[in-house]
Amino acid sequence: MTIRTFITLALCWYTLSPVIRAQSADWQTLVGALLRSNPEVQAAEKEVAAAEAAIRVAGTLPDPKLELSASLTPVETRNGPIENQLMLGQMFPLWGKLSRQEKIAVLKRELARENSRSVRLSIISQFESRWAQYQQIQHSLTILNRYRTELESFRNIALTQYSTGLGLTQHPILKLQIEQTRVETKTRELQAKKTAVLEALGRLFDGPVDTVMLIHLEWPELALPADSGWIGAAREFNPMLNMSRIREEISRVQRELKERQNYPDLVAGMTYTVVGPTDLPGAVSAGKDALGVKLGLNLPLWLGRNRARVESARIHEKASQISTTDTENKIEEKVAALLADLEQIRANAALYQNRLLPEADQMLSSAFAAYKTGKISFLDLLDSERMTVNLKLDYERILKDQRIREATLRQVAGIVTDEE
Repeated sequence: MTIRTFITLALCWYTLSPVIRAQSADWQTLVGALLRSNPEVQAAEKEVAAAEAAIRVAGTLPDPKLELSASLTPVETRNGPIENQLMLGQMFPLWGKLSRQEKIAVLKRELARENSRSVRLSIISQFESRWAQYQQIQHSLTILNRYRTELESFRNIALTQYSTGLGLTQHPILKLQIEQTRVETKTRELQAKKTAVLEALGRLFDGPVDTVMLIHLEWPELALPADSGWIGAAREFNPMLNMSRIREEISRVQRELKERQNYPDLVAGMTYTVVGPTDLPGAVSAGKDALGVKLGLNLPLWLGRNRARVESARIHEKASQISTTDTENKIEEKVAALLADLEQIRANAALYQNRLLPEADQMLSSAFAAYKTGKISFLDLLDSERMTVNLKLDYERILKDQRIREATLRQVAGIVTDEE
């Protein structure tokens, strides 16, 4: 391959790469498959189902109590001896205790749902970050492979010149060998990173991943949330912030429940007394069993315990409020930092795309023309080639960093790219 052919192929590759990436697989289908197969997501969804089932338990009456009393020495009454007594009792919590228990269960279900959203966002963000790394590695390997082919062509030229006497020293050949070794080392490093990234992707999908699909998949557009902006979206949709708000509400309801536990509850029931036969004179209903009713109250008399219980609940409620404020501040700070990083990275990407890469290609073309006319040396041409390759590798790293920041920003803002 000649230098001119290499330049032409490089220009074509950078011109057509957006077209190749546009031939994407269905993003929604891929992310849906990820969420269906990822074990962490499945576990979080099971937690939601468990919290849903717990609502049917909360807010219901406690189990009734059935008691049987057997007399070892029957108590003699005018109607006969009391042999056994059967009692059935039911406690009826008052003062809205049951409704608050049910409300806490409902809030815990919402907490589980937000946790499930958090897990989904985290898994999608991890996938997007690994995917960005994989694309950067794959594109860098393509660049290095073409550079390695061109270096071999350069080496053949240098050997020919040296053997024919046109090259006075072996210095160009030695420098080419050093450069080839450096490229081989870099290629092995990227191959090792590629293997690690594919293994990480396999763990996310709980199975192997189609690498061809990863190369041609189109990166999702980072669209600004309507009206609210990124910080407003994070305030509304960030699952960690929503979970903190739900915990705050749970602590408030729990405080109300603890306060009401200082009031008595109603206990109602029935008694059935088994009366044995008697020969006592004057018995009105000798040997006839007796049926009765009973009413009672439980008495929360331990005032120190009651006050401590309510005080603990109030402190916990206050701590939850402070935690929510702290979480909101941290999320706003993180969004602002990510936006600042993205602005800088995008500026660098635009600089490379609009100026540095075109100028590097132009410089390489000029260097090739100058070398053909003998105006520059072979080593100068090699330096121009190396500079162009390094700029392309740097550009791929910048694109990777931009995509990882975008994935993190979507996660922090709580925006799921696979809304169902």
